[in-house]
Amino acid sequence: MLTSFEVGSVIQQFIGIEGVSCDISESGMTLFFSFPDPTPKEKSQLKSGATFALRSGILEDILMFTIKPGTMPWADSYWVPTHHIQFEELEPSFGMLLTVILIDGRDGRVVSIRAIGLPHDFSVNLIEQIKDVRNLDHDIEAVHRTAMWVQSKYSTEDLKFKLKNRCEIRS
Repeated sequence: MLTSFEVGSVIQQFIGIEGVSCDISESGMTLFFSFPDPTPKEKSQLKSGATFALRSGILEDILMFTIKPGTMPWADSYWVPTHHIQFEELEPSFGMLLTVILIDGRDGRVVSIRAIGLPHDFSVNLIEQIKDVRNLDHDIEAVHRTAMWVQSKYSTEDLKFKLKNRCEIRS
């Protein structure tokens, strides 16, 4: 199912939430950054023109990510496979679409949206990781518990070095 977002719309599940979450579908990857009353710096670092670093890897059968928008600190997130995804083979030199959505966590309002074309090699590796995790038999609650355990065992800085699939976008 294709979901669309627009600046100013409200995403109910992000009201009162702070942090980074990830969703992946056939149309690409979406990262949701939810900050209560985003600062001008947070807004500028998530907009086009700012660098964006992304790393991915599988730890304890969980697809983990570390993310660094611009000069902001590294953050981490994980993906829970809730539905079957079929990927078409990527054309040479094309990658997945990454959509970055900044949300005001006070009211769930979308503040900004940024589209990033991920590098081909990174995308190919990420799709393989998605397939590896997707093929496991998942209990969604167990995935959340394991991911929280991984996040408590490793700092974001530790995760950053453990995740081997890496890219950096310079705009």
